[in-house]
Amino acid sequence: MPPNFASVISSMALLTISTSMVIITSLAMLAVMVIGGDMLKKISAQKARQNFGELMDEVRLRGDRYIVNRGSKPLVAVIPVEEYIAWEKARERFYEKIVQIRKRNQGIESEKLQREIREAVEATR
Repeated sequence: MPPNFASVISSMALLTISTSMVIITSLAMLAVMVIGGDMLKKISAQKARQNFGELMDEVRLRGDRYIVNRGSKPLVAVIPVEEYIAWEKARERFYEKIVQIRKRNQGIESEKLQREIREAVEATR
C-alpha cells in the first residue's frame, strides 16, 4: 500500500538535489497522464446515468475523458482503462522512488538536505 500524503510530503522535503529532478519529472508525467493534452469534457451526473452506455463508448473508442458533476461539484472522472493502468504504474514507480530516496537519505541531516533544496530552487529562479 502506498504511503499516505503526509509521509509523501515529508519524504519530498528530504530529497537530494539530483533526485528532486526525478520526482518533479514523475509528477509532471502523472499530471500529463491525468490531465492530458485534450480538454476534459464535463457532464452532469444525471446525464451520465441516462447516457452511460454512450459515455462508455466515447471513452473506450475515442479516448474521451469526462468529469461527472453533481451540481457544480466534480464527483468522479471517467477515463480510458489504458490511461488508468498507465497512471497506476507511474504512481507505483513514483512511490518506489520515494522509498529509495528515504533509504538513501536516512543518515543525512534534514537541515542539510533542506538547505541544498533551497539553494537549488534559488539557482533556478
